[in-house]
Amino acid sequence: MTENGRIFLGTTALSEFWDSSLPIFFLGDWCLRYDQRGQWKQGLSCDVLEYPWNDPEQMFKAKKYCDEAYEVLFRQLVEFLNKTHGVDHGLRYWQVILGEWLWRYVQIFYDRYACLKRALDLRTGLQTILLDESSYSCPTDNAEFMEFCNLDIYNLQLYSQILRAMGLEYPSRPWEDVNNKALPFKRHFKEAVNDSLAVLKSKSSRRMSNRAVAICAIAQSLLGATRLDETDVFRPTRLFFRKRMPMLKPDCDLRRHFFRMKGADEFQQICLNTLEYNFPLAFLEGYDKLSKEVCGRITQVPSVIIAAVDWRFDTRAAFYIAQAAEKGAKIIGLQHGGGYGIFEIDSMFDQELKVVDKFISWGWTQFDNPQIVPLPQPGLSREKMLRSTAKIQTFLFVASTHSRYHNIFQSSPLGPQYKAYIQNQAAFFLALPEQIKNMFLVRLYPAELGWYNRSRLEEAVPGLRYSDGKRKFLEEAKGSRLIVCDNNQTTYLQSLGLNIPSVIFWDENVWGICEAAKPFFQELKDVGVFHGTPHSAARFINDNHNRIEEWWFSAEVQNVVNKFRINYCRTSDNWKNEWYQAIRQEVINAN
Repeated sequence: MTENGRIFLGTTALSEFWDSSLPIFFLGDWCLRYDQRGQWKQGLSCDVLEYPWNDPEQMFKAKKYCDEAYEVLFRQLVEFLNKTHGVDHGLRYWQVILGEWLWRYVQIFYDRYACLKRALDLRTGLQTILLDESSYSCPTDNAEFMEFCNLDIYNLQLYSQILRAMGLEYPSRPWEDVNNKALPFKRHFKEAVNDSLAVLKSKSSRRMSNRAVAICAIAQSLLGATRLDETDVFRPTRLFFRKRMPMLKPDCDLRRHFFRMKGADEFQQICLNTLEYNFPLAFLEGYDKLSKEVCGRITQVPSVIIAAVDWRFDTRAAFYIAQAAEKGAKIIGLQHGGGYGIFEIDSMFDQELKVVDKFISWGWTQFDNPQIVPLPQPGLSREKMLRSTAKIQTFLFVASTHSRYHNIFQSSPLGPQYKAYIQNQAAFFLALPEQIKNMFLVRLYPAELGWYNRSRLEEAVPGLRYSDGKRKFLEEAKGSRLIVCDNNQTTYLQSLGLNIPSVIFWDENVWGICEAAKPFFQELKDVGVFHGTPHSAARFINDNHNRIEEWWFSAEVQNVVNKFRINYCRTSDNWKNEWYQAIRQEVINAN
């Protein structure tokens, strides 16, 4: 793959930044968008770098290194921020505000760095086109940063920054549409509406600020409107914050301080030097305004704040939680999805434990960790468990998706590995007889993150029926005879929690399971609930599709499912009292 020794390195799917006159060495499958396949399938000489994290051992090492790098960079940034803002906040305070962005930034940046290093080592004479610095974007906060990381243009910015920081010189060009991609109008409009509601709700919550318990927005959505008890003290103050951020501009002089910081190696130094453009505005230029605005909300510090990673998506909530925690409030985190207590590698949970005092799980514990409090899952506990599905004919297939670009080290498909995940979906359906395949309704993930899941699946398996997504998952699940789930996320926990007949399968080399959870999944495998390949799951359904109820409601299967449910998707008719007693104890301990 050479032409006079020259090869072009394609880093993103933006073909405007390719040189098609040269053979192209693509950095990853994220460059080859399905909707642009006409550009790269016909008449283009190309090759694709093997993804470094296809090797599980290398992924483990990368995650461990990122954890170490995070600690080094975090302490330097805390010192810088305290000095810059004239404050003296502790590490816990900055873990809440800064840590959630920084750990993810380090992992994302390391992925981009490692892929570039490997490509440069494997190919000599590489050429590429960088993004001009005039087109760089600076995220406002962590929520915007996470949105940016799904965009080709922002990833081109990261690759360009790394190559420049390595001292490599390549031609560059601006991107004309950069000013239109900072934030979609839909988000602006939604935030404006939510802010109007937040103003009204926050006025009400101020009048209730003397209560012992406060609860943030995401946690409220998980618990619902149910009161845990009728007394005023344990009827939580409900916290609402404006979502829309103030208009902020980078202070170039202030940001030059990042160049004075010293990393322990090349990656850490590049990471620090590129913060000039990448460090969120809310933590630097917007800090004083946001801190004072939120501080005015804390008329009396609650004994306990209940949150479900609200600090990840809501900057003002992060400021509130950080300030309240520093004044003595105890933070209770909530499990808000699948993977917890099951993933072999779980970066999100690792960071959450640095923020919270207690963490309420859906039933599991972790090596007698006193931070973990197992309780029933509220949403499932409010639902009625199914006893029979005999009169229902539909089988529901539930899928997931992810960004084309790596954004976390965890035990799930990373970035380009989702291509194989979609291929496994096709393999499952192709292994079924037409009669059984026609019984399925396919429920895809509602957000399209660039994989074009439906188009790919339709091309591989024509004739499948698809859910329109208008009904909530539980509503659709309760109207199904069998749930088939191909991912270790939330939905199969919900179906098992409600005792809906379920078959689950995934690649065990990708969706790694921690040692504590392996015995439970082995038991599920022994009774036909869990499968390690799509072909095994398809064979089981083919052999048992006429006796789903007989199989599922047998004593053997029910004993195994009940054991799993107690540990990973626990339900209880007495859930409100169990929650009340647990939170009451935390209030007592805090006072």
